[in-house]
Amino acid sequence: MAFSSTMRQSMESTYRQKYLDNLARGVEGMWLKQRYTDVTVKAGSKAYGAHRVLLGSMSNYFKELFMHNHEDNVEVSSVESQTFEIVLQYIYTGKTDAVKANLESVLSAAVKLQIPCLQEICEDFLAVRLTPETCVGIFKLASGLGCASLTKQSRAYMLEYFESVVKCKEFMNLSAEELTAVINDDDLNTPSEEIVCEAVLGWIAADPVQRCQFLDKLFNVVRFPLFSEKYLQNLKGNDIIAKSESGQRILKEITSYMNTGLPATTVNPRQFHHRTEELICVVGTRSRQPNPETTEVKCFSFNKEMEYNLASIPEEPGACYAVCTNTNDLYLSGGYLGQKRMLRFLATENKWNLCADMKEGRWGHSMTAVDGLIYIIGGSKKIPEPIAAIEMYNAGSDTTLIVGTLEIPVSFAAVASLGDKVYIFGGKLENRNICGKVQCFDTVTRSCKVVCDMPRVDSTVGRTAVIDNIIYIFYNQGEVVMFKEDHAPEIVASGVAFDHFGVVVHGGRVLIDGSYGNQYSTVVFDPVTRVIEPYSRTVKAALCNFYCMPIVISKNILQSSMK
Repeated sequence: MAFSSTMRQSMESTYRQKYLDNLARGVEGMWLKQRYTDVTVKAGSKAYGAHRVLLGSMSNYFKELFMHNHEDNVEVSSVESQTFEIVLQYIYTGKTDAVKANLESVLSAAVKLQIPCLQEICEDFLAVRLTPETCVGIFKLASGLGCASLTKQSRAYMLEYFESVVKCKEFMNLSAEELTAVINDDDLNTPSEEIVCEAVLGWIAADPVQRCQFLDKLFNVVRFPLFSEKYLQNLKGNDIIAKSESGQRILKEITSYMNTGLPATTVNPRQFHHRTEELICVVGTRSRQPNPETTEVKCFSFNKEMEYNLASIPEEPGACYAVCTNTNDLYLSGGYLGQKRMLRFLATENKWNLCADMKEGRWGHSMTAVDGLIYIIGGSKKIPEPIAAIEMYNAGSDTTLIVGTLEIPVSFAAVASLGDKVYIFGGKLENRNICGKVQCFDTVTRSCKVVCDMPRVDSTVGRTAVIDNIIYIFYNQGEVVMFKEDHAPEIVASGVAFDHFGVVVHGGRVLIDGSYGNQYSTVVFDPVTRVIEPYSRTVKAALCNFYCMPIVISKNILQSSMK
């Protein structure tokens, strides 16, 4: 009987698991019966027999210790006996029941004894336990131990659920430096800036003798210019502010600014800025009732199950338009109905402006930005005839200029920029066949040439993402192609197939969101491991012919869009 490669891999996996299971049982048995122990470790008031090879393989602390200390007895002075016993139990058995019951002390021991896998387990368990009541304590524990991942998660939780966190006793345990960093963060999620000020005053009131000295520092990041006039007037009667010369001075300057518009010299310019949030912005055709032909602009939060509708597009472009971002604004051009039209979405104002028309009407084209200029690549005319001309749109002067010519005219190409160069991957030829070439347009010399061949893929629709000067091209059948300058592109992963999809870079990884049939899915590609796995949640865009991109929007605009 012939075995397939898949069957052989399955058998190998089964045999290896049996080996690991037997090894684990044997190791646990030797520890419980104290057989062949070759070192005694004292922790607190107790001593434990153990095996150097196992301690050294799991703990970098013991590995380093045993390289220089060959004594039969060693001491761990920084870990209590009860905690060390739980650590030993994990090392010898892998069991986590006792770990979960003593997370804080075990995490501290895992960090001190340098046991990465046990540290990761503790961090994961603590992350699941984040609540408004616990997040401050977990944040202080994690930051004190230098646990970067848990520190980031607990801090993000504080920012996201700030309104609830400030009502909890643990909030009062933040240091002045920690509180300053939190309220100064643009990612802070608060219905109003007045809540932030109340939190600061409440924190000071909890220990006024020690904390009044920090009023100046905290008020320097409280966003007074965004307060209502009524609230600002009421603050003058607050006992803490009334006793503070600096607090009175700041209020006086802010009141003067709001009445006259004159600059407030002691106020941080950042205080005038509304808080913002980075979102997944999706531009696509609605594809559902009512108005299934309507193009929508929707945003989805990276952090929570929220979606927002942004300003409607003033003119319907029809299908096969192109979209790109430039300095956090969106640009949309062409399409079946808007052949020459260029539109710009101003993210700071949540509105669309009409721009100068393109020189040539296009659909099925591509766009990308280089040094603040928009380059419009390829596409087709009203008949399926690829366009060779490359146009450049200058938002500063609101002008469009033809600046180059594709060596191979194509439509529906995936494009991305690296430095001064625009790379054009594949696309469709005049006969509708797939182009197997990579072209490069130099925006300085304004010349275009073929630089290499594309690997063969069965897909026609591609989206690009750039991370660390490497371009990744994602195709609708799941292939991921990696391209580096002066290197031939190669297929590095294969994932989920989509009818319609978009990609967006976030946190050093690429989120791929789309639909297949009536099923929606969101997966994430890690360029380090080259693994594609499910994202923490599904973004149900429910659109076709869509693009995904990151965009930063004022929380004030987002709150208004929900009313």
